[in-house]
Amino acid sequence: MVNHNGRCSGTFSDRNFVAQCNAEAAQLNARKAQLIAEVETGRQMKQGLEERIQGLSQGTLEWAQKVKAHNGKLEDLNGRRQVFLNRINAVLEDLKTRERISVSCVGMADLESAHRCLQRVWDGAK
Repeated sequence: MVNHNGRCSGTFSDRNFVAQCNAEAAQLNARKAQLIAEVETGRQMKQGLEERIQGLSQGTLEWAQKVKAHNGKLEDLNGRRQVFLNRINAVLEDLKTRERISVSCVGMADLESAHRCLQRVWDGAK
């Protein structure tokens, strides 16, 4: 373009030279318009990508918040499950203990003594 402006600036009497300069100017102007259009296309693509990035970032933040909330709920449920399992194990151990203690009541000849023995076992007296 600098070369064109240097060669074609001014007034010339040679019509062929003027036609050549005008044709070259038309080509340069067409290329300029093409470059401007490419820049605009690039700007629009950039804007679209930035909008997508913003949307994805927001989606990622929302997803992370949901994961955090679900993890908290899972921890709570696992804690409650463990408490429940501990209680079940305690009940089972208590039943095993009572069963061992009640074995001592089996050999009692007198029904009333056996009744009192078993009553102590099941009332929790150890």
